[in-house]
Amino acid sequence: MYSDTIHGSLGRRNRMTTISDVFQAAVRHHQAGHLQSAAELYQQILDANPRHAQAMHLLGVVAHQSGQHESAISLISGAIRLESSQAIFHSNLGEAYRAAGRLTEAKTSHLRAIQLQPHLPQPYYNLALVHQALDDWTAAQDCCRHALALKPDYAEAHHLMGNILRKLGDLAGARASYERALAIQPRNADTLVNLASLLVNAKEFPTAAAYLERALQIRPNSAEYHGYFGDLKSGQSDWVGAIPWFEKSLALDPNSANAESHLGIALQAEKRLDEAIAHYRKALSLKPDLVDVQYNLGVALESLGNRAEAIEQFHRALEIDPHYVAALTNLGAITQELGEYVEALGYYDRVLEITNDDAKVHFNRALVLLRQGKFAEGWREYESRLLLPNYPVQVLPQPLWDGSDLGGKTLLIHAEQGLGDALHFIRYVRLVEQRGIRPLVQVHAPVLELLRTSGFDTTISSKENPPFDCQAPMMSLPGIFATTLENMPAEVPYLRAKDALIDAWKERLADIGGFKVGICWKGSSTHKGDRARSIPLMAFEPLARVPGVQLISLQKYEGVEQLAEIEGRFSVIDLGADIDEAAGPFMDTAAIMKNLDLVITSDTATAHLAGALGVPVWVATGFSPEWRWLLNREDSPWYPTMRLFRQASPTDWRGVFERMAEELASRAS
Repeated sequence: MYSDTIHGSLGRRNRMTTISDVFQAAVRHHQAGHLQSAAELYQQILDANPRHAQAMHLLGVVAHQSGQHESAISLISGAIRLESSQAIFHSNLGEAYRAAGRLTEAKTSHLRAIQLQPHLPQPYYNLALVHQALDDWTAAQDCCRHALALKPDYAEAHHLMGNILRKLGDLAGARASYERALAIQPRNADTLVNLASLLVNAKEFPTAAAYLERALQIRPNSAEYHGYFGDLKSGQSDWVGAIPWFEKSLALDPNSANAESHLGIALQAEKRLDEAIAHYRKALSLKPDLVDVQYNLGVALESLGNRAEAIEQFHRALEIDPHYVAALTNLGAITQELGEYVEALGYYDRVLEITNDDAKVHFNRALVLLRQGKFAEGWREYESRLLLPNYPVQVLPQPLWDGSDLGGKTLLIHAEQGLGDALHFIRYVRLVEQRGIRPLVQVHAPVLELLRTSGFDTTISSKENPPFDCQAPMMSLPGIFATTLENMPAEVPYLRAKDALIDAWKERLADIGGFKVGICWKGSSTHKGDRARSIPLMAFEPLARVPGVQLISLQKYEGVEQLAEIEGRFSVIDLGADIDEAAGPFMDTAAIMKNLDLVITSDTATAHLAGALGVPVWVATGFSPEWRWLLNREDSPWYPTMRLFRQASPTDWRGVFERMAEELASRAS
């Protein structure tokens, strides 16, 4: 038999007291949060009576609350062996199992608690937590409903229901659940921030900020909550406003990998790349398996031109998650830019094994295939551009033309992308006309007059909305006509300058002696690939040094300011800002080209204009240029009078212009 008294446990004045007294004292300590004192008293009870199930159970609960989950499992299991009918014992054992990651056993324990006492709400709530951990959100929702049916004012269950409904995509229901939880417990900071997070995603920023402010009033030193405020600012693209919040979060918790990462994102958005990289590295030192951080670090390094390390970081991201699509896509894009086309296709194909509906990857594959001259597959993949977000093409309800006979119906061909693309692919209108179809050709306003002058009589402005039956984006026409290197429509000239303008410019240029070379060096800075295609005017200096050569500027708008930078270095004749003003865009430029010996240009609309006019033109292209220039050839099958000068390595314009100067010396002589 065991004694029901404990000697000397409560101090000198009470040398002898009952186990019941000690148990009540232990419970009071426990409820007050004095876990160590409670544990000591529970243990004294068990020393006196090892079969005291309640003391053993609550000592297990203390162990669980102290993070000693395996010890908790052992103690509570012992209590259950003594009193197996106590539902709360099984429920708390389930919580210890869940905390230890033993989810199957946790589920069994909670189901036993429910079986013993089906009207107790807590086991249903705890079972919902297990289902949540098992990623079984529907079952979690069902358990939460049971808990709330038994206890409608169960704030924790309303909070959990909000989390569950949010995961299931029922955002309105999640919001209502969070609000019900707050109505019961207005100062529950976790519910406040979860609701705020939901509202940030819904872009209800002022309301979200109000909830976050309430949470910070409750926990003013919470590093996590300061980080949430940074996320709120980031959600509004207020990166400048977000940065101090993340910095404060780090001041409160210097070891927060999450805050380091989010601060890096805000700094990267502000183009403070070196600082962003430092914070990404710190985040990874704290938590090496953060795949998104690994990826963002790679993007930042790539933006600084450090492609080698960017590639390394993307590979590290793939070591963490082999199916990380963004890393595979970026590796494809980098290797594509480096001219490693087989490798690029390999990365893109891996993405499509994971998700076949990635329009960007299909489009990138198209660019590689077309560059390789694999036109049949390339044109098919090129149609994916129409599915890209924000792609500059009209969304029209009429059916797309597939090349079949239209039987007298009207075909609208609409230009897309840049002016150079319109000048390049307008040639296909003649093939449409040869099918007996009279098309309406909707083009950008700057090329309208040039195309009408060149005999494309059915061209209209992109602002006009005429009736039509069928449509074709202009750059779909090569695929519709099954274009190959053998049947490519390459007869030039298909654009013309006005005779009167040609004569006027012949007279105006008569006083310029020598071998006249028109040059253009800068494209539009809004073009995504402008950094790789535009060339500093200073790079043209070797051409100006060729005896007998006179350079003449064909540059308009952006880039003209560089003429002042080369004064005193070499001569480029500026024909004035009035070019193409009175006559219209490209009109004077086309007439000037007809009076020159040669045009040398970067890869801009000027190159297409010269090629379509049939005048001699040299194009300086980047190491991995536009797909239309193909690979490993100096000529262009699109333009018989064009010659290509390619970079031998990325950014190597010097080598390009040294080769040009040698060729120009021979030609000018």
